[in-house]
Amino acid sequence: MLLVLFGGLVVHYGNSLVSPPRRALQDYHQDWLGDSASHGIRTERSSTIAQIPYLHVEPDPTGGLSPRGQLLREQLSEQGHRLQPFGEMQGTLVLFHGRKGRKEDMLPIAERFCAVGLRCLIPDLPAHGEHPDSKVLFGAGPEEGDLARHVLEAASLDDGWQAQPAAVWGMSMGGSFVARSLQEHPEVWSCGVIVSSFDHLPGVLQDQAEKRVPAGASLFARGV
Repeated sequence: MLLVLFGGLVVHYGNSLVSPPRRALQDYHQDWLGDSASHGIRTERSSTIAQIPYLHVEPDPTGGLSPRGQLLREQLSEQGHRLQPFGEMQGTLVLFHGRKGRKEDMLPIAERFCAVGLRCLIPDLPAHGEHPDSKVLFGAGPEEGDLARHVLEAASLDDGWQAQPAAVWGMSMGGSFVARSLQEHPEVWSCGVIVSSFDHLPGVLQDQAEKRVPAGASLFARGV
């Protein structure tokens, strides 16, 4: 009986790891999408040829800076950074959300980058949001290293702007996609930023296993 229970837990957490429950669109997401001008941005939904959905977010000079955008520009100016007029584009940033997240979660972060002249492209990662794939392999899947480049190329071709300079930014699980993107296509990206992520997934699994099944943590982690 214990062996069956143990096996059931392994299967459950293994499935949950690669196919976590998808979060529905939240009310605050709708507020951001419906009134993006108050945040100093304009937002469009789009998708690549491979049907990867993404948000295209740009500064909106007609609506003016948001309070957070204004504060950020003031702080950067005080530090000696020379900023271009608000709305003048300096480059493109592909943003990756974390596990159990979705692209709309990144709008408050995009607001800040847009305030200093960066266009933001925010895709849903596999098995998240509206992405058609049912499993995510934390950047290790056959096509996952190309995801950021595909989104960048699709958006630049659709709207006819220069794709370079471009960078990638990701938090938690999104950080693993940044690492893979930089490895696969270093010529595309001027830089990459990884926030609160990991460099070794088995170590993360071991830590989590010790919290859930202390007596058989190593076996549980290997099984998952």
